[in-house]
Amino acid sequence: MIQNGIIDENKPIKLVIIDELTEFFDKGEGEDELQNIEATFIRGNDDEFCMEYYFNPPKNPKSEIMQWVDKMCKRRDCIRIHTDYRDVPKEWLGKKLIESAEELKRLDIKMYNWLWLGLCTGIDELIYYMFKEETMVQEATAEQISQMKFLVAGGDYGQMNPTTFQVFGLDFVDKCIRGIDEYYYSGRDEGKQRSPSEYAQDFKKLKEKVENKTGMKLLVLFLDPSAKGLAEEIRRICPEVSIPTVDNTVNLGISRVQKMMSYQRLFLSPKQKHLIAERYMYEYDKDKIDKGKEEPVKENDHCSDAERYTVMGLWQYIKQILPNLITDED
Repeated sequence: MIQNGIIDENKPIKLVIIDELTEFFDKGEGEDELQNIEATFIRGNDDEFCMEYYFNPPKNPKSEIMQWVDKMCKRRDCIRIHTDYRDVPKEWLGKKLIESAEELKRLDIKMYNWLWLGLCTGIDELIYYMFKEETMVQEATAEQISQMKFLVAGGDYGQMNPTTFQVFGLDFVDKCIRGIDEYYYSGRDEGKQRSPSEYAQDFKKLKEKVENKTGMKLLVLFLDPSAKGLAEEIRRICPEVSIPTVDNTVNLGISRVQKMMSYQRLFLSPKQKHLIAERYMYEYDKDKIDKGKEEPVKENDHCSDAERYTVMGLWQYIKQILPNLITDED
C-alpha cells in the first residue's frame, strides 16, 4: 500500500508487474529506472517479493533491452519465460487470428518469427527487404479503381533535396492500398530550386491529373510535418484539400509499412518509379544497428517518407483491411 509516495512498511508489496517494458528503454532511463523501481518496492520485504516484466522482443538482438535481459538472466533469482500465441488455448485466439499468423508464415517467415513468435530476427540493412517487384508493382485496373473509396497523397518536402507527392487509393474490396501516381522534383539534380508556391501548383496539377484518370477526388494530403509553408500554399490554391497533422514516429511508421508489405497489402504503380527505386536503396545505418539502434540512413528516403506519412495517416482504416494482428503499438 502506497500513501503519499511512501510505502506502508506494515503492508509490504509482494508483487510488482511492469508491462510494455520497452517503453522504459525507448522513452525512459532504461536499466537505471528499473533498478530504482525495484529498490523502492523491495524495501521492507523479508520473505517474499516478486517483480514480473512483460514485453514483446524487438527485432534487434543487440538492442538495449535485450542486453538488459541477458544481464538479468545471470542473476540467481531470475527466471526467463518466452511464450507466443501457440502457448494459449486456440479458443482464446479465434480461428481468424490463427489463420492470419499462418498466412504470414507462408508469405514472410522472417516477419512471422518476429511478429508472432517474438524472436529477435535481426535487422536487415535494407529496410524493405520483403519487396518483390514482380508481384508488388501493378497498374490498378478500372475495376480496382472503382473499388476505391477515395484517393490520398503523401508528401515530403525538400529545399535542395527532392520534393515528392505519392498518390494512393484504399481498396476495401481487395483489402489493400494501391499506388496511383507520383510527382518528384529534385532541386539539386535539376540545378534549380522551386518555391513552395511552385510546388503547390505542381500538386494541384497532379491532383487534377489523377482525378481525371480515376473519376475520384483527392481530398487528403499527409504532408511532411516540417513543410508548414508548403502546406499553407496548398491550402490557398486547393482549399478543398485537408492536410491533417501526421505522426512522424519513424520506426513505428516503418514497422507498419513492413507489415503491409509482408501481408501483400501494399501495391505500387509503375508510375511511382522513384518510390520503386528507393525500395532497393533505403537502408538502416549499419554502424547504428551494431550498437543496438535502428536509424535509417537519411538518403534515398524522400518517397519512402511520403509513403510512410500516408500509411500513418490512414492507419485507422488500414487496420480494418489487414488480417487480425497482435501488435505492440496500437
